[in-house]
Amino acid sequence: MRTFLLVALGFVLCLVLGLGVPLYQTYKHPLGALTNHDYPLVQVTDERQGHQFALRKGESKLLPYGNYKITIPDAETSFVLFKNNRGVCNIQSANSILLVEVNENASVSREAK
Repeated sequence: MRTFLLVALGFVLCLVLGLGVPLYQTYKHPLGALTNHDYPLVQVTDERQGHQFALRKGESKLLPYGNYKITIPDAETSFVLFKNNRGVCNIQSANSILLVEVNENASVSREAK
């Protein structure tokens, strides 16, 4: 009986840790969003995984740590966004001029040719 209780206690402990650690990491390091405010289409490519997705006008997506290639077909431009988990990037337009706003946890650089 004692062996069964120790195995059950070990199972419960593993279950609590298995659920608790990811929840703690999510709470401690929340993901920041990339938001498209004004452009009809923004294409985002993850440079590590090569995964590509599109953001329509008004959409946002939570992105983890990494480098992302951002392409805006209407503005005929592209740039590289580096962000950590808390990095936030807002893509806007003012009088047909591209405005990219980032917080202290993200940065923008020109695309390497």
